[in-house]
This record gives sequence, structure tokens and C-alpha cells, in this order.
Amino acid sequence: MISNGRVVVITEGIPHPTKGASAVLFFQYVRALVEAGHDILAIAITTHDVEAVSLSEYRDPLASAGRFQLVCLKGERTLVPERFGLIKRFDQFPSLSRTVEEFDPQAVLAFDVAMAGVVAPMQLPLKLVWLGDLQFESNWYNYRYSMREDWKAYRWLPYAWFQGLQWKKVYKH
Repeated sequence: MISNGRVVVITEGIPHPTKGASAVLFFQYVRALVEAGHDILAIAITTHDVEAVSLSEYRDPLASAGRFQLVCLKGERTLVPERFGLIKRFDQFPSLSRTVEEFDPQAVLAFDVAMAGVVAPMQLPLKLVWLGDLQFESNWYNYRYSMREDWKAYRWLPYAWFQGLQWKKVYKH
């Protein structure tokens, strides 16, 4: 990839060294980038006010090397399922492109499809996306499970099917 480069890492939520499955995984990836000698601009998008403790638990272990900066932005969920589609809020942070451009990264690493949508319009040399659970598969599995628990869930079949198609379009794009 790149050696000793400048990398933007963008997450929905705050990575953490010990709490939460995805949060710990993201933290470990970012730690590996810092330890490999990369300068990191971490952008965390949250839906609520974040306690200073949570931010420091993410920032402090990584900033000691002097190669880590953290920017936290508060907004609405980026991708939200609704009856026959998905609400996409990829453009809710108009100053984000400027923040990224000023850092002058060689690459951006977006953790999951929602953050990939946020960085998609940016002109960057290299965009990487980490995809974990595919939402269309997870949602479909959860719907099928709910049908086993309550036969009335069958009435939601058109919504579940159509949302699955919309999720697939987002991943494909």
C-alpha cells in the first residue's frame, strides 16, 4: 500500500480498545496503522454527544506516538432503513471534505458502507473500504428469525425484501 503515509480513517461511532466487537476491531486496525508509522487523521461520526472519557480512551493510547489526530462530528445516522428504501445522509457534513483535504492524505480508510458513502464524492488518491456484516444479509436474517418467533411478522415481507434490494444497491455503488 503506502509506507509512512498520511491516512484518514473514518468510523461511525468511537473505536475503543476493549468495549464493543466492531469498536475494538476498528481500534486495533487504527493502532496497527499508527504503529506502522502512518500519520492518522481519525474522523468519528456519532449520533449523540460523546463523553470526554470515550474520546480519550480512543485518542490517548494512539496519540502518544504523535501521529494521531481525532475529529469527532455529531450528526444523524448516515443510512437508515425505512419502509420501501433507505434514507441516505451522506452529505450532512459539508466541511468534512475541507478537513480531509487540509490533512492531505495519501489514502482514506472507511469503516463500513455508510462511511464509504460519506467519502465517495471526495477526490482522494486511494479509497479503501472495510466491509463487515453486509446489512442486507443481516437485515434479511433478522427478519427471517422474527418470522419464526411470530407468524405476524410475515406482513413485513414486502418491506424486508425491498429494503434488501436497496441495501444491495448501496453496496454495489
